[in-house]
Amino acid sequence: MKNYLFLLSALLIITALGLAVQAEMTGTRSSTSTNIEPTDTATDEIDVPAVTLSPMPVETGTTSDIEPADIATGGIDVPAITLSPIPVETETTSDAELITQTLVKACEVRTNAAATFDVSEFPKVFVNDPRFPVSPKILQFIRDVTDNPSLEEAGYLDHMLTYYTWWRDGALRLEAIWDKMKAEGRDEMTAEERASLTDSSGRMAGPRAHLEDWANIDCTPGILSMDIDGDVATVIVDDASTTSEMHLVKSQDGQWYIAGRTVLRIHP
Repeated sequence: MKNYLFLLSALLIITALGLAVQAEMTGTRSSTSTNIEPTDTATDEIDVPAVTLSPMPVETGTTSDIEPADIATGGIDVPAITLSPIPVETETTSDAELITQTLVKACEVRTNAAATFDVSEFPKVFVNDPRFPVSPKILQFIRDVTDNPSLEEAGYLDHMLTYYTWWRDGALRLEAIWDKMKAEGRDEMTAEERASLTDSSGRMAGPRAHLEDWANIDCTPGILSMDIDGDVATVIVDDASTTSEMHLVKSQDGQWYIAGRTVLRIHP
């Protein structure tokens, strides 16, 4: 019995000592943990830079189900884009070229009219423009030929049509006199016939031109200078017989027309 009590007392003492040691160890751990911040615990006191994580893509299928186009667009359906064709710059004729073409055409139609008196093509190259009225002398000529003394103004197309009509009438009268002289075997005109060839102002038209004589005429204009200012152009031209200042105007459709001419010099 005494031995049992001894053993029980010894066991109680050992248990008490164990509890004291455990309590001391627990206290030490608590005081140590209060000195460590939560962040330090996670990083072991090492400064770790913040990392921004991209959102995780949602899987829409296995890799084998994704086409190459899906990989490029992240598996998102992208609508097809229709690209407009790149405009191709078309070659256009410059104003200088168009002006030159008008001058050439004017030479051709005047050459033809000098022999045939066909003026139907004149409106395609000549025009009346109030910015370029004819001179007082030309205006009076138009009044006389058209028998319109009250005419106040006229343009270059009026001048050309009137001049070739006047030339035609005079040339036809001359041809009629020649035919009569030939039929009568005469070499000279009578005074009356000669007077019939002049108009009220004493002007006399010459004979018509012969196309075979003018067949080799070069209508390429001898352009000495060209100044284009918007829809108006001034061109100095040497046509072998004269040096002239030509005035051209541009229509809304881009066509250039001759609106006036000033003779600067007559070549000997």
